[in-house]
Amino acid sequence: MGYAAFVFLPIDTPLSLADIELRLRAFFADSQHPANRAVDIQRHSDCISLTRDRWSLYISTNCRSPTHLDSKAITSYLADMRPELVSKMPYACRLEIFSDKDRTLDYFNDYALVIEQLAQLPDAIIYDYAAGTFM
Repeated sequence: MGYAAFVFLPIDTPLSLADIELRLRAFFADSQHPANRAVDIQRHSDCISLTRDRWSLYISTNCRSPTHLDSKAITSYLADMRPELVSKMPYACRLEIFSDKDRTLDYFNDYALVIEQLAQLPDAIIYDYAAGTFM
């Protein structure tokens, strides 16, 4: 199974694929960081791909109105776990992160490092798609 997550952002967050690409390039270009491995980052018209060996991870943006379920789940999570962010509602933009299968967990750290970088976006909320829970 591949990895999958959503990064929800407030509707007024100025964010583009170019911004995400720059953030990831800067992180992986840091020669002092142990994650600096042969990672190829490419921006396409509708997503960013991060590839190492033959494994790829894809990031796309979706800023359409959230579904009712998204809104309800986010509101509930914020009220319980991050009440300081309730005033940032609605969380209408999201980054969708999906990857190729990783049966041997060889690329889990690459996935986790990308999630860690995206979690640093202001007021970001991370949702683990496979677990069905917010992180």
